[in-house]
Amino acid sequence: MIILDRARNAEFGGFGGCHMDYSVVVPLYNEEEVIGECYKRLTETMISSGGSYELVFVNDGSRDKTMELARDIAMRDKHVKIIDFSRNFGHQTAITAGMDAAGSKRGCFLNVWT
Repeated sequence: MIILDRARNAEFGGFGGCHMDYSVVVPLYNEEEVIGECYKRLTETMISSGGSYELVFVNDGSRDKTMELARDIAMRDKHVKIIDFSRNFGHQTAITAGMDAAGSKRGCFLNVWT
């Protein structure tokens, strides 16, 4: 498992701390067709909430361009954290890793399917 940009994320609340109002964990597996729209809608919703937030994308061994697209999003948006698994470990493991990395007391997870 690789957690990208740990230093940058430490600056914005860190991994595992409780510095955000909301954490949204999003397990991803071969989601290149929907990750952009998912990100857009989640961001709009979280901004309208008025609280501080983070999106924790967990790439569960995708074989398409999901990780590349997630990395592009994270480079543009400080609210996005990425966990990248070396292979597919399964949905529940992805959710657990995302919750462990979340930096808030309130978390939820969202399933995305193509």
